[in-house]
Amino acid sequence: MPYLWAVGSGRPGGLLVGANPEDPLRVLDPACGAGHLLAAAAKAVPTTLNRPAALLGCDRDPVLTALTDVRLTLLPGPETPGPAPVPVIAPGDSLRADPLIGAQADMVLCNPPANERDWGYEDLAADTRWVHGTPPRTEPELAWVQHCLARLRPGGSAVLLLPPTVAARKAGRRIRRSLLRTGALRAVVALPPGSAAPHSLSLHLWVLRRPAPGESPQGPGEFLFVDAAARFPRSTSRDSSPERGELGAFIRSVVGTAGRGAVAGALCEQATEDSGATAWAAAVPVIDLLDDDVDLTPGRHVTPASGHVGPRLADSWSEVGELLDGLRTESACLAALELTRGTEDQPSATVGELARAEALTLRSGRLPAEAAVPEPGHARVPLLTISDLLLDESPSGWVHPDDAVVVEPRDVVVVGVSREFSAWVHEGPPMAVGPQIHALRVDPDVLDPWFLAGSLKSPANARHAGTHASSSSRIDVRRLQVRRIDLSEQRRYSDAFRHLAAFEGLAERLRIVAKRMGRDLGDELAAGRLAHGE
Repeated sequence: MPYLWAVGSGRPGGLLVGANPEDPLRVLDPACGAGHLLAAAAKAVPTTLNRPAALLGCDRDPVLTALTDVRLTLLPGPETPGPAPVPVIAPGDSLRADPLIGAQADMVLCNPPANERDWGYEDLAADTRWVHGTPPRTEPELAWVQHCLARLRPGGSAVLLLPPTVAARKAGRRIRRSLLRTGALRAVVALPPGSAAPHSLSLHLWVLRRPAPGESPQGPGEFLFVDAAARFPRSTSRDSSPERGELGAFIRSVVGTAGRGAVAGALCEQATEDSGATAWAAAVPVIDLLDDDVDLTPGRHVTPASGHVGPRLADSWSEVGELLDGLRTESACLAALELTRGTEDQPSATVGELARAEALTLRSGRLPAEAAVPEPGHARVPLLTISDLLLDESPSGWVHPDDAVVVEPRDVVVVGVSREFSAWVHEGPPMAVGPQIHALRVDPDVLDPWFLAGSLKSPANARHAGTHASSSSRIDVRRLQVRRIDLSEQRRYSDAFRHLAAFEGLAERLRIVAKRMGRDLGDELAAGRLAHGE
């Protein structure tokens, strides 16, 4: 997740303030895992600040700390003058027995364990780190927030990746209220789903700051909300993935000045640098947030300006016209098909039989090990999982092609879960598939892929191959059936299946666009922006 580092922009007067501009910038990750964030910091700090990074990290898994140590040691040296400080990576539980207890950092980056009940609640009830209140047993994330604040030097900043529920759960409202009142918490950024695991959620970045000597401990008086999830809605294409570079640039443009003082002034200044960015951000007086709920969910506080809804509506209307034209074309082709009433049984073969006859190869998807997930710049392909299909059908993760089942163009993809059962011909760039998703590669001299996908997708086929051996019904892909017909006849059906798939795709896209337009128009009408007639 290198884009997390983008929140600390490194601009003069921004969030990153070290003890001495000539000293190495101390970066700490108290739950470093395999070292993704520290590796990203090692690359970003010398580039943005022209100073080396002193990397500190720990994790309770000694195998992961050893991996992190080796990983950071093998990184190329910085381009800044002088040797880079040697990373200090130690095994240990940061909350219960911090091996780096005396360390103070300029920047803390952390993706802490989420929803962990056994985090040390009983042992740490009177811990001195709980300046903002003892975290409830059900709020381990707020324990990590206060731990990170305790490890900051004066003037330092912390960025944590947290589940969205942390911003609104009732059990944590007292601590959230204290974080706001003291100015320790400066901003919350809602990321688009797919930015990090779990990929189905819009995770939040919390930006915290420890006041520098002479700074008011009350903070700027305003709190910054950024709704990047609304700014970057995920595409519905199976072959697309979130654009991390553009997302990081957007977050930098809005949040990078949050440490300068008055957030509202910073937003106005940023409007000239990134026109449109402030439409997805809101500077809210802290006093307005100190109600009974202390809800810090960005979507509840950010309303895009009307000037930015208009162009989006215009684009949506244009897309609606194109979709309707496509639907008319495809519906005309489908309406012209003549169907017979023949009831005679035709010979068929199962996918298992076709695989044994080498008419196709069947591969079942899998998930890579967490440590095997590649970073940007390394060989990788997008990863499609069942969770992605439930969300919006676009891949949300990445995997090294050697560690996955990769689907190539003209391969048939089959989903083996009843509630999302489907089959289609993959036509985009290579893509990996996760568990319960299968890849079929046909022998083109025996099978037409469109005929195969269309035949497998039949609801009757799913009923025949379904199993209810568990609480969630699955499809035994090997039992799916295909009629035995010659290749020329397959191609005749293939054309009809192509038109049917195109019709369904256009109709689904129209539904999604109509739903989005309904939200935009509903907000505009509710705000009283309907122009008066002549």
